[in-house]
Amino acid sequence: MQSNLNTRASAALHVAVVMDGNGRWATRRGLPRTAGHRAGAEAVRRVVEAAPGLGIGVLTLFAFSADNWGRPRPEVAALMRLLRAYLRAETARCVENGLRVSVIGRRDRLAPSIVRAIRRVEHATRGGPRLHLRIALDYSAREAIARAALGWARAASPDLELLGRMVAQSAGDGPAVPDVDLLVRTGGERRLSDFLLWECAYAELHFTDRMWPDFEAADLAAALAEFRRRERRFGRLPDPPRAPAGAHDAASALDPRMARVLPPEPRRAPADPLGGARRARRGRATGDRALRPGVPARRAVRGPPPHALHPPACGRDRRTGLRRDDPSLHRRGAAARARPRPVPGAQCDPHAQEAVASSPRPTRAR
Repeated sequence: MQSNLNTRASAALHVAVVMDGNGRWATRRGLPRTAGHRAGAEAVRRVVEAAPGLGIGVLTLFAFSADNWGRPRPEVAALMRLLRAYLRAETARCVENGLRVSVIGRRDRLAPSIVRAIRRVEHATRGGPRLHLRIALDYSAREAIARAALGWARAASPDLELLGRMVAQSAGDGPAVPDVDLLVRTGGERRLSDFLLWECAYAELHFTDRMWPDFEAADLAAALAEFRRRERRFGRLPDPPRAPAGAHDAASALDPRMARVLPPEPRRAPADPLGGARRARRGRATGDRALRPGVPARRAVRGPPPHALHPPACGRDRRTGLRRDDPSLHRRGAAARARPRPVPGAQCDPHAQEAVASSPRPTRAR
């Protein structure tokens, strides 16, 4: 398994599945646990058939861990019989559908009949181009990493890529496969359980409460849809967002040094929603000379002033609204002219007020 520091050569995904919940599924229905494992084998067929159409290139299924040897002997024996029957029955279908099957994990503790079935299916499907189906049997990620580390320490030039290849070889796998992109675990548990610890360094995790016998192709599609909505950075920073329109001018106005940091924005003509109407008015004012090339445009002829369009009523006084030949207008004017005017400093001197009141006022010639 190559390190994530290398570039993926293929766009196909590597999905790993922890098939959990077979025994609990059967117990809730009053069935023996072996019935749950048989129902789980049917779920394997559904998922394997749907995987190539969902963009999956490598599918790794956790069938039996190294710690599962501690389960009751009858259950372990039933699991081994079911696995042997599955490998024998599905070999022809895998060849027909273009699947390549390989088994990772230890084989020294398996029955000879199971080892022969594994070799037979691996040989028959070695050229499958559509999907690489990997079955983890008697598998422990810690043991695989520990065995690889012993040889890696003695290597001439140890690096992470070499260690990844040695982990794959110690697990009994053939050529290196890409690291895990998405790990799915059913049954409601939320842990890795010693499964592909090296390969899942940057894997996205998806946990579901659905038991494995109830897992359908639609559930796998939903997990992949959620995976594709996530942002995978692999320890790096995401690409910086593009600056919005006007950010260059605003930043330059605040700090002139930002003009050297931000790229210049292309100049755009200002929006003119009334441009058509303005051009039409300009064309009428200039006699459409501006529309003809080579002919200078005449200055626009100003129209009459606004007050000339609505002149005031002729023959009437602006303050009172009376006609100028109305006698009351003359009486009001004479009374206003005869009214004494206040003199500064004479408010407190009654004699000065009388003198001002009795002094004749100059009359305006009409």
